[in-house]
Amino acid sequence: MSASPQTDSTPVAMRVAYAEHLREELQEYAPYDLYLPSMEPVEKVLTRLYETLGVKREVQQHVQQVPFPSLALLVEQANILSTKVKEANGFQELLVFKKTETTPQPGHVTDVKARPDLVAAFQQHWYDGAMPSTKKTHPDSETDFETYVPWPCIRLAGEIASKGESQDDQEQHAATYVDLLMTARADLKGGFGLLAGQDFIVLMFGEAGERVHLYPFAWATPELNEAMLIMVHHLYCPGKWEDPNICMRYDKADHSCWYEIDFPSNEGKAGGHTDCEGSVEGEPVTQTNSNGRAALNSQTEADEKAGLGNERATLSKFICRYATSAFGTRTHVFVRSDPVPESPNVVKLQLCQKSTRFDEVEILGLIHQGGVVPGVVRLACHEILSDFTPGRNQVRLGLEQAGLPFMAIPNIRMLLKVAYDVLEVTRLLHEKRSVIHRDISGGNVMYMPNGDTLPPGPPRRAQQTNPGFNDSESNSPAPSTHQPRAAASPELVQHEDSFNQEINSTSRGQATTERTYCYIKCLLRESKDPRESNMLLIDFNRSEDLQTSKLRDDSHKYVRTGTPMFMATSMETGNPQPLSQTATSVTTPAIPEPHPLYKEKHPERCKRFSDWETLRVFELGTKPVHQVFRHRLYHEAESVFWLIFYWVMCRAYSQLHLHYTGQPTLLKSGG
Repeated sequence: MSASPQTDSTPVAMRVAYAEHLREELQEYAPYDLYLPSMEPVEKVLTRLYETLGVKREVQQHVQQVPFPSLALLVEQANILSTKVKEANGFQELLVFKKTETTPQPGHVTDVKARPDLVAAFQQHWYDGAMPSTKKTHPDSETDFETYVPWPCIRLAGEIASKGESQDDQEQHAATYVDLLMTARADLKGGFGLLAGQDFIVLMFGEAGERVHLYPFAWATPELNEAMLIMVHHLYCPGKWEDPNICMRYDKADHSCWYEIDFPSNEGKAGGHTDCEGSVEGEPVTQTNSNGRAALNSQTEADEKAGLGNERATLSKFICRYATSAFGTRTHVFVRSDPVPESPNVVKLQLCQKSTRFDEVEILGLIHQGGVVPGVVRLACHEILSDFTPGRNQVRLGLEQAGLPFMAIPNIRMLLKVAYDVLEVTRLLHEKRSVIHRDISGGNVMYMPNGDTLPPGPPRRAQQTNPGFNDSESNSPAPSTHQPRAAASPELVQHEDSFNQEINSTSRGQATTERTYCYIKCLLRESKDPRESNMLLIDFNRSEDLQTSKLRDDSHKYVRTGTPMFMATSMETGNPQPLSQTATSVTTPAIPEPHPLYKEKHPERCKRFSDWETLRVFELGTKPVHQVFRHRLYHEAESVFWLIFYWVMCRAYSQLHLHYTGQPTLLKSGG
């Protein structure tokens, strides 16, 4: 069964100081030029702004320009200009600029308490705009509602230059607000910020997956007046910079924001590819057509062949739970507020380089081909948008299971149970699917308090058993499971024949009972179902298909990958760890006798290591080995150790914080 999404009642949560990481992220992903007005003619700066936004210069000639003489009049003049743009273009809502330097704006997906000095948002989204008849205060402060607006509703976030800071630091702080805006606004491909000083103003435009562009101007110049007009019009109507497939909904009653996300019902949509299945109440029902793709029941194959496939299925009531890397891979994860079995309960949006060898859709299709693997996230639908930004595609995944963050694990016993299951599933993926995850981290291991098992009931669609899958233990490599593998979503069926039955194998003349895998709950006899787990492994974007890698020459490009905090030490350095400059041999300790319950479930597995029950000494070779250092299964195991270490350290910190301050610490998963 699917677990519920994270709520405020999560037993343990950790809030990482998100803002501290923004500077490093911007330095890596968002290069920009310093504000040097003498280096670039102002007319060229204005031309660059038009080119970046992709608009023609005469687009707003019918609107009277408003002068911007100084910093003191910035907000007042911006609101006058906003009113003119609204009236001239017939926009329904008024965009309002306000100074908010003392107000931490609420509702950011990262829980960061950032205070932009200047914010623009539509009037109905400001707290006082939603409740104009009364003057109330925000529950967390004495400030009245007029300076509060949820981050998902913000259209511009700016910084007023501080006298005590260098120009570099000023621009960095302003760019940080652009980063926060781009992580808060999944429905925008680009967002505006600004840096305003006594002698200058710098307009900033953040381009998703790319960089922050700077456009410096002096006050009281015609070029600035024109630039402000174009910027305000863009805030009203982003055009190509607004994602038409994501719609943010604002609830005035509690100032909350949720999303509607559209997926096309077939692959007739220009520039994209999709594969959807499953339905929920109130959403279009899908069926499978002759070519294996899902189509709306109202959509006929004749319409599809005629190119009339414009129907879209809307997934509603999704809350944004995670966002990162606005100028890199820009990832957003949405969770359905009320999970529905066997339907998309999680939507992941991510920008991916076109040159990526393996994509998550392909890997998940491979993993679940021939039988669904419990403990691994299941794909319900997907869409790939080509050229979402220059050089990048956007991959949209609809996933079935929703879980809690890794740091929501309540105690050490459950932590060890989750760690065991991660080891078990990575071994299974390696041996039976030739897949290695390569990014075992706190952000990619979810906690499932109610367990993750295969969906109950009869299969929704028949699926042919993969003849290359053998559910018995063996010392020999598993036969190939890589029969024609189109990048399609896995079939969600109960594969009882290969996953739930016990396999009889003969060893040393005796019949034994062996399982391909058995998660810890069954091993400890807490469950009769060997597939039930309190762990869910997600995010296979960095995974590798080992069998395909053997046929390619570019594997060296993908050696070092993962989340640094959780990477195996040798993977982080790119070389095996040296033992000693003088050592000529290495001694490995004996493997202890396996627990009787483990031995009962995995007799053949235990026999592999029967000769390791004593101390062993290995002589070290003197000849250097010239080969590419690659990610191996034992590196995944070391990452699990760092997972345990991370949980223990974070829990210890939270206990110390509670002891000295009397206040609980909210913890969020790292990675």
